[in-house]
Amino acid sequence: EVEPEPDPDPVEAEVGDLVFSELMVNPEVVEDEIGEWVELYNTSGSTIDLDGYSFHDLDFDQYTLGSVLVTANDYVVLCASLDPGLNGGIPCDGFFVRTTTDLPAGMALGNDGDEVVLSRPDGVIIDQVLYDGTWFTPGVATGLDPTLLDAENNDDETMWCDEVTTVPGASEPGTPGLVNDPC
Repeated sequence: EVEPEPDPDPVEAEVGDLVFSELMVNPEVVEDEIGEWVELYNTSGSTIDLDGYSFHDLDFDQYTLGSVLVTANDYVVLCASLDPGLNGGIPCDGFFVRTTTDLPAGMALGNDGDEVVLSRPDGVIIDQVLYDGTWFTPGVATGLDPTLLDAENNDDETMWCDEVTTVPGASEPGTPGLVNDPC
């Protein structure tokens, strides 16, 4: 069986075409500033380029992403550090600056609760997840059940669970870029 070629011409995402599917909010092996990461899943049948999209929360954190292609029905991992030697062994597809007191702009994942939002360059919100401190365990990624990969289910805390699988080379449980563990 021959795999179909990926769509060579990226399209603009519509609401729900990309959904947050896994979050490493509070790594313990490395500092949050270099160990935070998020995974997005492309629910559409087309390739989407994240160039110019905003990764932000609902108050002041914001980072404009560079070009990262997300093929149809595939995952992309955005990390605070692209270097697996520094970030806890996570293979990353794209980068976001994590907010620190020294930087005027960036995106941090709040450990006591926060929001992760992805918006198109024109401001249309593609997906968002509002979480509190009960959604995750420190040092463990939390993932959306792989049978529930859509923008409605990822708003419900009961559809998320701690990951138990650790990808090769990683220091803490999580499945960045791979199918999540079932809940």
